[in-house]
Amino acid sequence: MRHPVTQDVFFPDTARQFAPFLVQKVAVFPTRTQADISTDSAVYTLVSFEVSRARVLQVPVYLANKQDCTAVLSLADTVFLRSSLPITNRPDTLQLATRTEPVPLPQQFNYSYLALVSTGIGVLLGAIYILFGKVLQRRWRRFQLARRHAQFLATYNRLTRNLGPESAQETSNEAIVIWKQYLENVESQPYTSLTSREIADRIQDDRLADALRETDRIVYGGSFTDQSPLALRTLRDVAVSAYERKLTIE
Repeated sequence: MRHPVTQDVFFPDTARQFAPFLVQKVAVFPTRTQADISTDSAVYTLVSFEVSRARVLQVPVYLANKQDCTAVLSLADTVFLRSSLPITNRPDTLQLATRTEPVPLPQQFNYSYLALVSTGIGVLLGAIYILFGKVLQRRWRRFQLARRHAQFLATYNRLTRNLGPESAQETSNEAIVIWKQYLENVESQPYTSLTSREIADRIQDDRLADALRETDRIVYGGSFTDQSPLALRTLRDVAVSAYERKLTIE
């Protein structure tokens, strides 16, 4: 995409802008500038599991303004799909073998004893559930919540601990995907399918909008600044706050 050198642009979100295709990988190239015109390029590798032979694809590029972003749509194009499976008209020649001879089964098990034991166990479990069911369920939910939170922090901190310019783009993208998935699990909101702006609108945190804009610059523009690690720490703090809110209602 060619644009004035003073204009910031954002390439489309891989989570929702390419439906019904899925983004397999993204290759982003450095910005090239001649005179007052900059050229940004990115190659998206797409896959599809649809059976239709033709699909129409049209994706946006966003121009950053002071208050908002303006979407500029590409020309609609038709993508013709080619199956990776061989086409064959050979009829199914497999025949199932049948065996209809009856096989006698020994009747040696004491079903009355089994029924008696099962009834006793059922009564015992029912009594335990009536007396302690709600307490046990609450403790189990809190245990699962704490375990998932610890796993998220371990993975997220490992990805962002030694963030640098060379690995920032790929590492930040992976960390943001994990962050969205974790928040979606904690708050039961479809964060993995929302844009950065939509997420900021749903989560009322003054720091979040700036942090998401910074991470978009890292992932889609390959830009790494002193604010980049701070933005990722802000995302982690937002996740911790969501976890603490969840604990209070469990």
